[in-house]
Amino acid sequence: LLGLTAGTKGKPAQAIIHFEAELVFSRASSFKPGLASTCYDYAETLIEGNGASDNAQARLLLEESLSISTELGMHPLMQSVRPLQERVSDRPVWASAYADGLAQREVEVLGLVTAGKIDREIAEELFIGVNTVGNHLRSTKQG
Repeated sequence: LLGLTAGTKGKPAQAIIHFEAELVFSRASSFKPGLASTCYDYAETLIEGNGASDNAQARLLLEESLSISTELGMHPLMQSVRPLQERVSDRPVWASAYADGLAQREVEVLGLVTAGKIDREIAEELFIGVNTVGNHLRSTKQG
């Protein structure tokens, strides 16, 4: 809720902090309906922000939202996710300033991996969820 509020007030940096906290809470409490909704809302905020690196993260969040909502039979959310997925897939992926088109956050995660940190430590240092760390690592392997 705080992520949505910050996003609608035009404060994307605050929105991201709140969405990341909501993801951590939903995952830690195993509250799948909340996680699915948060992934969707976070992705929608990233898409509205039009950031180049946000495009890949929005796709991952939408995949997670659709997977959970399908598993739980959350049909209204499933129907909302699909148009956003189409929208994000229609957007060009802009050139990245980093090697192999990596996003800044992916580079940060890889740097911490090479420093010998495990997913949980990376999540704590970057204030993101452990699953988000995994998503970033999977994204680097796909690129």
